[in-house]
Amino acid sequence: MSAKNSSKGSATDWQRLKQMPDEQIDVSETPEADEAFFASAQLRYGGKPGSPAELVVIKAAPDVAEWLRNAADDELEEASAALRELMLRHRRT
Repeated sequence: MSAKNSSKGSATDWQRLKQMPDEQIDVSETPEADEAFFASAQLRYGGKPGSPAELVVIKAAPDVAEWLRNAADDELEEASAALRELMLRHRRT
């Protein structure tokens, strides 16, 4: 991976946040998860933690292939999750 794909550190004080009671967390700008939210929600499947990736070859449009070659690790994980979702929708039993 190139240096541009390196993860940046978070500015969030995670230890303080973990210790903070729910009532103290400001959610005033967080929209309610109403029926409309759940009606348009999509279930996404992640991989098993620690499961090894396997190298595969696929045909892709040139712009997609270029993007994949330059994608960061988290983007490749998201692409893998999208492929898994497609697989599960089209899985034949």
